[in-house]
Amino acid sequence: MILYEYLLCFIYVSSLFFCCYPYLKIKKTTLSLFIFLLIYAFVDFVITGNYIIDLQQYFIANLFVIISDYILISLYQRKLSFYILFYTSLYFCIYTLFVSVFMFVCTYFGITVIDIYKTLFLRIIFACTYAIGTILIYKGLERIKIIPKSEIVIRSPWLFNFINIIVIVAYLVFFGMKLINLDSILMRIIFLLFVCLWFVLLYLSSRSISLMLENNKLEIVNIYQESTEQLINHYKKEIEETRKIKHDMKGHLAIIQSMHELSEIKEYVHSILTDIEDISDHRFYTGNNAIDIILMLKEKQYSYIHYKYNINFKEIHIDIKDLASVLFNLIDNASQNISSHDRNVYISIIQSEASLSIMVINTVEKPLNLISKKGKGHGYGLTIVESIAEKYNGDFSINCYNNQVIAQAILENV
Repeated sequence: MILYEYLLCFIYVSSLFFCCYPYLKIKKTTLSLFIFLLIYAFVDFVITGNYIIDLQQYFIANLFVIISDYILISLYQRKLSFYILFYTSLYFCIYTLFVSVFMFVCTYFGITVIDIYKTLFLRIIFACTYAIGTILIYKGLERIKIIPKSEIVIRSPWLFNFINIIVIVAYLVFFGMKLINLDSILMRIIFLLFVCLWFVLLYLSSRSISLMLENNKLEIVNIYQESTEQLINHYKKEIEETRKIKHDMKGHLAIIQSMHELSEIKEYVHSILTDIEDISDHRFYTGNNAIDIILMLKEKQYSYIHYKYNINFKEIHIDIKDLASVLFNLIDNASQNISSHDRNVYISIIQSEASLSIMVINTVEKPLNLISKKGKGHGYGLTIVESIAEKYNGDFSINCYNNQVIAQAILENV
């Protein structure tokens, strides 16, 4: 009997963890996860395994379940993160509501649930049904974006937890005190409206914060692109002025050289002309003035790094500000996180039929746990690259294979 009760708890915590796992920041091996779930199920069994559901203990038991779920999952990622409470309490709400509705449906069709609970095997079947049903609803709500992503909940955990607390209190009060009789059509409608209101509040809260983050993201992109444009214009102007000075100096010195002065002066002036001829404006990499300036600036900024290039394009139809932002950020990301033993950065700019691929590769000290796409954990720099890739109907990815980091942005170039 005890083993069956423990198995029921294990089914519950496994389904809970399956739903909450994508929102955790720490990932562990399958074995360590399984051991954790075994311990987690034992704690859940101690809390819920032997209580009798009357009014007082009903509240206490369920509150302990909610709190223990939050604490244990937070301990799994070694930090009491308040945003995790939203996902654990949300699971509890969906689970308990699914169980209540499932039991109501059984009663409606004349199935006596209490008699079924006397059979241990059928209890396990019901527990699996509850778990699977809750997972399907949970994942379905994720798919239609009613359950927000962790980066949104982290922005305002109090708001989302407050919404869940209202739902939990309402459920415990009405269902615990048996104030709702779902046999009444009016109560069914009220119950359905209450659940719909809950989902609408979650969706609207998620959407408003998502829009705020998108606006902040656009502001960051605009600020960075404006500064990039100013920087490029500054260096363009500086190069043009240098060329003008060089041209003027050559003209003046040529006049002096043509004069019939002492041979020593001629020799001196001649040496100056030779030195000026040896001075180059800057190294040409591509023939595209803007890209040349960007690469020159980065070589100057990271003089201790050796850059290797593979460049092949004919025409670029991408706005210079966007192109500069992508190059600046990808090169900065590689140069600032490079291995001290291998200071080589590989830069590839390749044009295909209708797209431009910009890839930057660097070596790091040890393999990194990067999340490809959508840049979780990346800084503003790579967020900007993602935004520009989306703007040009392209894609951005960053992956780590062994000790090599490969960042690639593909932009539409038509």
